[in-house]
Amino acid sequence: MPCLKPEVHKNRFAKVYLIGAEAYHKAGDNAKAAELINVVRARAAFQKTNTSAQNAEAASALVITASDVSVDFILDERSRELFGEWQRWHDLVRTKSLVRRVKAWNPEAAPYIQGFHMLRPIPQSQIDRVTDRPKFTENPGY
Repeated sequence: MPCLKPEVHKNRFAKVYLIGAEAYHKAGDNAKAAELINVVRARAAFQKTNTSAQNAEAASALVITASDVSVDFILDERSRELFGEWQRWHDLVRTKSLVRRVKAWNPEAAPYIQGFHMLRPIPQSQIDRVTDRPKFTENPGY
């Protein structure tokens, strides 16, 4: 089995913990969710060039409590940890927060974002390929 690059391991580690944190949050256990998020944040605080004391201080500065946990907090943490992995749209759609967060954080796109953007447009070439069933239609709004 080929070994993954360290950056890939780091992101997969964070992804698993953040999925767990989201599940605990949805189940109403924010203490356990915070515990999992704190593991990710402690790993992020670690620097090879720091002393043990410096790393401990950096990790403790990032500790959160159960009262800090929300869907928005978890989404923010996912955006930092999984930056560049092209999962953001899926995360925002899955949590039904795409329109709200775009309006809050992206003033350039805010006037244009609408509920139908929760679905992507279907390419016309794909619609045209469906020939053995009733007419395949585009998602509403496109």
